[in-house]
Amino acid sequence: MGNKHKIYAITISKNYAKILDIVISENADYFEKWFIVTQEDDTDTIEVIKKHDKPNIELIFYPLVPSKKQSNHAKSLLKGKHREIIIPPWILPIGKNPSEHQQKELRKLKRKGLVFDKGGALCQIQTQVLPNENLSENDLVLLLDSDIVLPRNFKNCINKKKFKKNKLYGVHRQDFLFFSDFEKSKNTIDYKIMEGAGFFQMYLNDSSKVCKRTFDCGYVDGEFITQFKENIILDDLKVSHLGAGDMNWEGKEIESFLFNEELEDFCAMHCIEYQEQNLEITKLNVKNFIEAARLHLQQHKNGFPRYFAYGFPYTGLSLVIRRLENLKDIQVAKKRYDEYLNFFDDDKNFINSWKTFREYMSYFPRLLGGSTNWLDFSENLVNDFDLGLERLYLTLKKRKFNDYEDVKFIFILKNPINRAYELYNKYTNDFPSSSTWKWCYPGFSFEHNIESEIDSFKSIEKSSDCGTFLRDGCYSYFIHKIIKKFDLKRDDFHVVAIEELHGNNSENHIKDLCSFLKIKKLNIPVKNNKPSKLSLEIKAKLKNFYDPFNKILYKIINREIGEWEND
Repeated sequence: MGNKHKIYAITISKNYAKILDIVISENADYFEKWFIVTQEDDTDTIEVIKKHDKPNIELIFYPLVPSKKQSNHAKSLLKGKHREIIIPPWILPIGKNPSEHQQKELRKLKRKGLVFDKGGALCQIQTQVLPNENLSENDLVLLLDSDIVLPRNFKNCINKKKFKKNKLYGVHRQDFLFFSDFEKSKNTIDYKIMEGAGFFQMYLNDSSKVCKRTFDCGYVDGEFITQFKENIILDDLKVSHLGAGDMNWEGKEIESFLFNEELEDFCAMHCIEYQEQNLEITKLNVKNFIEAARLHLQQHKNGFPRYFAYGFPYTGLSLVIRRLENLKDIQVAKKRYDEYLNFFDDDKNFINSWKTFREYMSYFPRLLGGSTNWLDFSENLVNDFDLGLERLYLTLKKRKFNDYEDVKFIFILKNPINRAYELYNKYTNDFPSSSTWKWCYPGFSFEHNIESEIDSFKSIEKSSDCGTFLRDGCYSYFIHKIIKKFDLKRDDFHVVAIEELHGNNSENHIKDLCSFLKIKKLNIPVKNNKPSKLSLEIKAKLKNFYDPFNKILYKIINREIGEWEND
């Protein structure tokens, strides 16, 4: 059995009165004491707190928005080092001279000034108020956002848990955009939790743990995390967040949690079609608007892909990408809604590479629910393989910020014999008799050209003077080089043949791919392969050529691709 813990909560709330009304009703009884901080001009919040008249809630005033401070408002009680305003290390790195870009960001930050002093308010409660409450070492301090509703099992779970010093505890979260959905607990958006995220930060009473003031309000939470040795998620607790995530870092700018009576006015204000007879469609349109507004207002738009799909010419990657881009639990990188990113195919992206690297990160923002499950891809980086590999390594590994997870790789393959034949047919249809593909016999048959390529083939590095049809299907060579360059472990990459996704055992292969991508399902229709028109003689020659490479591939993936061997 655990101990019964007293919980002392601290909440900063400005312009959240209607939501705070719900939150107080749901949460107040869990706390020994609840300190709610606002500013004197937020009369609605003051009235809500007075209405509830909870003896364990103490209203405290602080100049949260310095630009709104008046002479009769409460002043900050912070002194000495607690008055200092720190700057995030990604703008002012410790022990290093800031880059030109960082200097520009620093000037911009200082010009904007301190917009919302969340860190100062939390610091004042931690240093000036909590010491007067005679907390014991077994008591818990909870930093809780004003739009978080705790679950009904909250107190039971807390009392069963054994908490330890120097550990910061967080919980799982689900988001609601509409009060009607919250009431019925439907249409939830599961929030992809970051350990120690600021909406819920709980720790055993420790006077040395103090929030800092910062120009960048989001960094208040991030900096506080670094003061603890370990972050722990309480897996049996899931809170409800009333509104969209990653918004209103500098005070409330836009509503993202709507009550029933507000929906029509919200639609009129933002030119959204309101369908009284079909409120679910209306809510979907509102959700899309909030997502767009959230991305525009997001304080840190940059992110990073979690996966990179490495393509070989004509292996079916484009088919898989089209299927993935229609899913809700993974996002495919795009330059525009109708144009894929294709970042690594464009030489211009590597002229001023630091500038374009920052631009690259801007294509992977956190989406509603905090999702960062982004996938980038390129359909063909093997033509100039070494250059493409260096570009990938520079972008995805060398310059990757430590905050981002290491990128995992996906390789979509096709039977190299069929791949070469189908690509040949495509080229001859699109570019008949073209010598630009370095064929020795443009306009002649596939068999004729393949014979010449086999005869002149020296090695993967030197390839052949008569094309790259053979070389581009030697998958094991390229995959091995990528694995070695990125130091990939077995769980860091996934290889699947398009025939496996179409074949008799497709269900298991699709399931494995979904597990790797952390998606619920993927619909790839079963496809019956057409009989090859290649002669048995040329097929046998190609099989002999590819067998050594395929055997190495099978060792890498620890299985044979039966669909190739039985073709």
